[in-house]
Amino acid sequence: MTLIDLTVLNLQLNHIIDSDLHHGISLEDARDHIMTGDVFEWLKDTFRDEIDLGIYEKQPSKNEILRQWQRTLARYEGDENRRWGVNHNGICLLVAWTNEIVQQQTAYEADKLQFCDF
Repeated sequence: MTLIDLTVLNLQLNHIIDSDLHHGISLEDARDHIMTGDVFEWLKDTFRDEIDLGIYEKQPSKNEILRQWQRTLARYEGDENRRWGVNHNGICLLVAWTNEIVQQQTAYEADKLQFCDF
């Protein structure tokens, strides 16, 4: 999973919000699909003409992103408003949690560079 994979995903999710297509997608919807592991399929089916998630179909990054979302769900379910300011919308939750993965990965890469012996 690269930062490009994550930022492209957030651009796609942002498009859903900007196009005003996110109404009716609850936190529970997003949580349920994260838990069952079919988030990408659900997004593709729900927003089929609005987003392109094709780059995730044949790469391991899709599974890595899903595992990170599942870890975040297991750790922070019910605390979404306090931690990320998300209270109602499942697409906004996916954006926030994808940003969280970006931050974690960026911090990990920075730590690796600090300990590199050049």
